Amino acid sequence: MVTVKVKRFNLRPTFAFVAGVIVVVGVSVVTNYFSLNAGNVSDGDIDTIAPVISETYAPTEVDGCRPNQITSRPYLVSIPAASIENACVESVGSGQEAAGQLDDPEDLWHFGWFKASPAPSTDGQGVYTCHSGYGGVPALCDGLTNLSIGAEIIVENSAGKKFHYEVVETKIIAREAVDMAEFQSVPEDSAQGFSLMTCVGAWDSQNNTMRERLIVRAVLQ
Repeated sequence: MVTVKVKRFNLRPTFAFVAGVIVVVGVSVVTNYFSLNAGNVSDGDIDTIAPVISETYAPTEVDGCRPNQITSRPYLVSIPAASIENACVESVGSGQEAAGQLDDPEDLWHFGWFKASPAPSTDGQGVYTCHSGYGGVPALCDGLTNLSIGAEIIVENSAGKKFHYEVVETKIIAREAVDMAEFQSVPEDSAQGFSLMTCVGAWDSQNNTMRERLIVRAVLQ
């Protein structure tokens, strides 16, 4: 009898071999996927994932002023014709104010920005207040009576970007005659504007305020 010996081969692949196959197949699949889909990416898709590069600004450094973390917030106001340069802006007000009466900034030499009103770069009318001097005590907005149509107002936000406004209205009226809806609206069908109110005139001891209001309205240039 002839005995035939059959050699058995070990068909079980080693771990290293299996791992190598998985890596090769995985790379191939991923490469093919991106190759097939590269033509399906539109310019719009690229725009949405690309980093947005915009202008950068640096806020002006002014003693006693500190930029707010909310970069759209007004930080400084300049009105050259009224001899006002880089005056600090405080946030004031918490709701709808009475006719002819807005919260004032704590500092006589600061502007108050009504925080319920739009910040620069936002559509609508930014609302501001400031103090005028009385009884021999000077204040920030004493020079507003010299303001005329066409004068420039510059608002710098806390990111350092400047917005230029042109005065289109200036008037002095009795406190009770102030139309707050008009005061807070954008004049001349513009998208963005600036409204400023300060107290002037004789002292009204009964109401503890001045009898008149000087109102300035401007539009974004």
